[in-house]
Amino acid sequence: MSRVEPAAARLRGPPAAAEPPSSGAQPGDALAELRGLLFSEEQLQLAHLRRRIEEPLLRTDDVSRVLAQAIALHSADGSALTAALTPSVEAAIASSVRRDPQVLADAIFPVMGPAIRKSIAAALQAMTQSLDQILAHSLSVQGLKWRLEAKRSGRPFAEVVLLHTLLYRVEQVFLIDRRSGLLLLHVAATDVVVQDTDLVSGMLTAILDFVRDSFNSAQRETLDTLQVGELVVWIEQGPLALLAGVVRGTPPQALRNRFRLAIERIHQAHGAALQAFDGDAGALAAALPQLDGCLEARYGKPAADGDGAAPPRRKMSPLALIGAGLALLIAVPSFFHFRQAWRWDGFVEHLRAEPGIVVTEAVQRGGVYRVAGLRDALAADPQALLLGAGLDPQDVRFAWEPYLSLLPALLVRRATAQLAPPATVQLRVQGQTLVADGVAPRAWVQAARLGARGLPGIAAFDGARLVLAEDVEAAALRGRIDATLVRAGAGAAQPAAGQDALLARLDADVRRLGELARSGGGRARLEITGHTDGQGSPAANLRLARARADALLGRLAALQVARVDLVASGVGAQRAMRDALAPPAGARARAQADTEASAQARSVSFKAFLPAATAPTE
Repeated sequence: MSRVEPAAARLRGPPAAAEPPSSGAQPGDALAELRGLLFSEEQLQLAHLRRRIEEPLLRTDDVSRVLAQAIALHSADGSALTAALTPSVEAAIASSVRRDPQVLADAIFPVMGPAIRKSIAAALQAMTQSLDQILAHSLSVQGLKWRLEAKRSGRPFAEVVLLHTLLYRVEQVFLIDRRSGLLLLHVAATDVVVQDTDLVSGMLTAILDFVRDSFNSAQRETLDTLQVGELVVWIEQGPLALLAGVVRGTPPQALRNRFRLAIERIHQAHGAALQAFDGDAGALAAALPQLDGCLEARYGKPAADGDGAAPPRRKMSPLALIGAGLALLIAVPSFFHFRQAWRWDGFVEHLRAEPGIVVTEAVQRGGVYRVAGLRDALAADPQALLLGAGLDPQDVRFAWEPYLSLLPALLVRRATAQLAPPATVQLRVQGQTLVADGVAPRAWVQAARLGARGLPGIAAFDGARLVLAEDVEAAALRGRIDATLVRAGAGAAQPAAGQDALLARLDADVRRLGELARSGGGRARLEITGHTDGQGSPAANLRLARARADALLGRLAALQVARVDLVASGVGAQRAMRDALAPPAGARARAQADTEASAQARSVSFKAFLPAATAPTE
């Protein structure tokens, strides 16, 4: 039986009993019956296959079963899948970072720590090596000569020491595709300034082609050395790629052997990737360790045998020790002098950057520093800045002339000082307009609009983005009043006992309603509606509901709240609260729910209306 027969059987249903053909059957009917007997299974299979092709859910289920194996098979076959998935993966990562950066931060946290520690260790090692070279030559006659050279040339002393003690150093290594001249990989020493590597690769390839074409060299004869000032470029070529190392100093022949071995190993391990290179160098990233191994530096004076080892140091003479002591005596005061000068320069620069401060003079006379200029009263305190700079306040004299700064930062400070905005308001300056954002009382908005006209540098006040505090309070007040429900006793018009706190809060809310209406220049309206349960006749219930509303109306009218219109009405039986409750499960629970609903129906509700306050206009 075919593998699709069960599905076909399900589609087909139970087989019908065969009927003998009647004597009056037509030839077409007989042919159809014969076709059904011969090809019924194939027809069902075709119907099943058509259903699997036309229904998307079935195709999705089929693809999901083989998607992982298809991706694995295609990844081992080429980089087309990587190129196709890269935009989607990048977009997914960018969307994840915008939505919640912490997810990606938590994912890469295990590798960030080791990477940072490795980078710091490499930087410390380079700094230690440089410091060792400086200390080894700073207290010697040669070191003094190098200091003079550094002063004449404008180079740092550390750089002069390294240049004189450097035997050779590989600063950069390029791996270039020999056919296209495109850069494949590039590595550089940590303190080397790297130019446009693609441009360097292209120019180097052009030079090689020029030399070969100009001198009619054979294809196998290539340029292997270039001299550029203090730098020498060693080139080792392979059949598919060439390796170019930029070396400073005088490198030994052993270094060329290392370059040659590196290009051979790259061809051996990554020949297929070099052959298939189509502009994407990602497949050659595994060759980076071979290039890193070519970065090498050697320091010290060459020995007689030329192996690069430094000769043994000679003991310092007494004269050299005396000179070193004198140099130390001079260096210590000089250090403190230069440190003081550095702090002073930093302090003056800080003052010049402060808004509202204009420094016109900053000099030192007789060991006393003097600063003069213009200062806005709202600018930062120079004495406080002086303490932060590490200078002694006794050594600095200030001479400030008052002036009025129109910088935006000072305008905001001045507006804040004069207008005293509430904590919920933020001020900013746009051009000559003072803009206020946030929530503020109507009285402050009116006062700020008038007060802003007198501020220097401010021509207008923009409060369009302000939300009045009265509007916010009115919304909360209306919500609280609308949620108030005063219960009445069965058959009684007066409020039931035990609601004193509720009634006191209602009185306070109605008074505040009147105050908000008065501050907004309008009138408030409070609708009082009485309700009854379903007991009694409709006419009696309506009279009782109106009596309950009138009782609360009389109580609130006695408060004599101005600008609040009180309106009372009764609606009779009100069972909406009980009907809104979920039906309890048992008879006792239903009875209790009916009792509670009846008690709530015997009540008085409220509806408050207050015209929304609007910000005052010009």
